[in-house]
Amino acid sequence: MKGISFFIIVNLVSILAKAASAAEHHGNENEIPRVVLYQAINVIIIFAVGAYYGRQKIVEFFGTKKTQFLQAQEKAQSILRIAEQEHHEVKTRLDKLKLTKNESISKAKTDANDMRTQMLQEAQARALKIKEEAQMSAKIEIERAKFNLKQQAVKEAFELSKRDLSSKATSDDQKKLQDDFISKVQVVQ
Repeated sequence: MKGISFFIIVNLVSILAKAASAAEHHGNENEIPRVVLYQAINVIIIFAVGAYYGRQKIVEFFGTKKTQFLQAQEKAQSILRIAEQEHHEVKTRLDKLKLTKNESISKAKTDANDMRTQMLQEAQARALKIKEEAQMSAKIEIERAKFNLKQQAVKEAFELSKRDLSSKATSDDQKKLQDDFISKVQVVQ
């Protein structure tokens, strides 16, 4: 294609140069010199031959360019549709996030309050359980202390009674006490 264009340009320049020199030699300016006519006929023949033989290549060239252009246009439109769809999806998600922002914040606050309430209830239940266990332990310790004190009081009373009885009681009193004891034990059995 470039070769044909170069050939045509060279011929046109040479034709113009010959026409100019022929006009100078023929003094009549209104008349077209014969050389220019022949050259014009030659140019027309060259264009006709180039169009006849190069027509198929020209048609193929521009057909290929048209196909490439249409493919590039279709690809660009496809990319544009995909980009518009992604833009729409992102915009939709962003709008949804904006709309649900307050709802999400209030839900998070509600969840936090619920968790706080549940934790407080659990803490109160544990504190109550610990308090009950402490009270039970205190009661057990008090009962144990009372039992120990009673045993100690009985022991000391017994010892004191034994000392008093041995020092104040006579042998007749002791015999009488022993008889009373034996009779009471027999009644119990």
